[in-house]
Amino acid sequence: MQGRYGLNFSQGALDQSRRYSLMSLEAAYFLTPSIRVLAMTGGRLGHTGINLYPDSGRVLPTEVFQRHDQLSRESVLNVGGGLAFSINDSIDAFASYTTTVTGRNTHAVNRGISLGMSWSFGQSDGAQLVARDGRQGSLVRCLCEKAGE
Repeated sequence: MQGRYGLNFSQGALDQSRRYSLMSLEAAYFLTPSIRVLAMTGGRLGHTGINLYPDSGRVLPTEVFQRHDQLSRESVLNVGGGLAFSINDSIDAFASYTTTVTGRNTHAVNRGISLGMSWSFGQSDGAQLVARDGRQGSLVRCLCEKAGE
């Protein structure tokens, strides 16, 4: 399991400051040493910005509406899940599905599907970054594990 939180302070369009929080939480469960089930959630909470309404294009000044994506007080919560499979000791394949549960001033994700592969490799000094599972030679991964210890 891993999570993160970030607070963004930035200068937005039209000299409007932007402030928002980004959060995510991810968990994995090993069904077998080489197959993992994934659960994930991610969100954004807008602290500053403008609220948008169905008639915003008509009521907002033109210069503001042209930059509404940069100025909006966007808040969103996405959830999803997936599977990952270790092909060998250094290559994984994964698939995930994401959808928006709730949101304000944003574009919702109806169905977000991701497919991909990842490749793990060691450090140039020869330090090993992953441990091997002696039962089947598959990867055992710990995101909190520090390299070189």
